Amino acid sequence: MTIAMRMWMVAAVAAALWNPQGSTRPLLLGEIHASTDVVWLERLCADLPFAEAEYAARGGNTAGVKGNRSAAYVRLGALASPESLAALVRIESRMHGRSVLAPSATPGAALYHPAPHMGDSRWSFAARTRLDDGREAAAMILNIYGPPYLYVATRTAGRWTRPHLVPVPVLGSPGLTLAGLRDDRLRIGFVVAPRREDPMSLIQPTPEAVEVLLPEVQRDSDGDGWTDITERHLQLNWRHKDSDGDGIEDDRDPAPDYRESAADRADEDVQILKRSVFAMFGLTEAPGALFVADGSRRLQPDGLPGPVFYREGNGGVRVTWKIENKTSTEATVELTDFEGALAASGNEITLRSVAGSWYVVAIRMKWIS
Repeated sequence: MTIAMRMWMVAAVAAALWNPQGSTRPLLLGEIHASTDVVWLERLCADLPFAEAEYAARGGNTAGVKGNRSAAYVRLGALASPESLAALVRIESRMHGRSVLAPSATPGAALYHPAPHMGDSRWSFAARTRLDDGREAAAMILNIYGPPYLYVATRTAGRWTRPHLVPVPVLGSPGLTLAGLRDDRLRIGFVVAPRREDPMSLIQPTPEAVEVLLPEVQRDSDGDGWTDITERHLQLNWRHKDSDGDGIEDDRDPAPDYRESAADRADEDVQILKRSVFAMFGLTEAPGALFVADGSRRLQPDGLPGPVFYREGNGGVRVTWKIENKTSTEATVELTDFEGALAASGNEITLRSVAGSWYVVAIRMKWIS
């Protein structure tokens, strides 16, 4: 079988999982597509622990928790009843204005990936140590804001902080060592075990070790929840909690460096794109950033769990969106995501106009690599 044939088969399977017209689905996703229980569908969208429990108790599928929640949102739109449309309004209102910051780095808790077709993981630490003052510190490598970087977190009174970026990019997959030093310092060492089958492991990706001053890594001068180091990394204003001056503070602004105009807010095409972006990414609970660097229409998304930046991310999740077709009653949007070589997908989102508002009624994965 050729590579092209294998890729076509993968795309066909993925399309069947996402397309409500498909004929073969795992149990829970199939029930969602057929359900008329508005209360249950709304709870899947609005109550993450409930959605996780349903997924765990009723059989796994490749859509995962985030795929099931997105499918429930789509199903409510497809039902198009007064009750289901009112449920959508409640769901979106619940997500409006929520934090786009990463959650606490709690070991074992779910760490969701922004892309619907990408697998999810759990928070875990590469190294841990106890400090002289009784706190615990941990080090890890994450790629939530672009390419892999070093992060640290601390635990006080049983609660971990969110991960704090250390401005050290990481190449390859080194092991880490961690030691607490005097005066709130950490020493993080990098351990590389060269393997012939992995050429990247032959490259020393970082210095042998770095020392980190915790107060400097944790400093948040403007009090917006983003550390100064992270804001510099993301090209935000670390001296002002509302970098783009749109009245939404950076920790709750899904597009913290983009200021939407009044004309865009009233534009029907923008509303169609916003609903499409929310249907795809709003219910993933993924803190990772999305980077939009092509000619996609700039907009102010609402209710996303992580930020969107309109520039090249030098890694991370790159996305595009555009309206493919539009009539007075129906529109289709193409939305793509790219994580790297052989890690991308293209999706077609269908919306219908009901009483002057646009609602997502179907998501179909067109291709995957």
